Amino acid sequence: MAVVAAYVVIWLIGSGAHFVVAFLGALVIGTTIGCIILRGYGRIGGPHKDLYVLIASIGLAMIMQNCCAIAFGSSIQRAQMPVFFDTIVHVTSAFSLSGTQLLVSGLCTLAIALMLSVWYGTVLGSAARAISENPELSVLVGVPVARRVGELGLISAAGASTVGIVASIDAGVTPSAGFDYLLPGIVAAVIGGGFGLRGVVLGALVLAAFSSSCAYLIGSRWADLGSVLLLAIFLTWRTK
Repeated sequence: MAVVAAYVVIWLIGSGAHFVVAFLGALVIGTTIGCIILRGYGRIGGPHKDLYVLIASIGLAMIMQNCCAIAFGSSIQRAQMPVFFDTIVHVTSAFSLSGTQLLVSGLCTLAIALMLSVWYGTVLGSAARAISENPELSVLVGVPVARRVGELGLISAAGASTVGIVASIDAGVTPSAGFDYLLPGIVAAVIGGGFGLRGVVLGALVLAAFSSSCAYLIGSRWADLGSVLLLAIFLTWRTK
């Protein structure tokens, strides 16, 4: 959904829509498509349901990737933001940020804060943690599993769409951008997955700092290799 939402933003802004309207439109469209897909996954059954969902997800991602390539091309595209977002804000004499970077940082911080608030501070979050640990017991104690899973699917689709919106105004996107985020997501989950959702957020920050350091010290082409090495280190540490 991230890539779909990203291209919707690019298309809407390119068509003359205000960037706020484009953001909201992409969020609604991406979330709606995501919920439809997740609803379809919910109809998959059988003893190998997880495998079937994985295969369906990969196939659907490839189909959507090719559709985006046909419609928008395979080159990197970036949403055209208003000129004032190119304004440079000098934080210190050696450190500055553009308006776009400040916007991206604000959106990411807000998304993380909302996600953690829902996960740890609401009834939905408590139900989600219970379902993830023991879905059968959750049913026995009266948790409406089907409804909660649907609500979590809605939030997940909105989160993925937000990622696409942020990517479209920051570094730009290509039709294969969704797969580009797969490895970092896995590494962040491995680093902090044992400590709950807060750990995953912390793992993402550790990975970002490590990858940026690798890119700065030895070149950007080695950043992915650095992620793989970090993954190997934490896998080795956590299996001991």
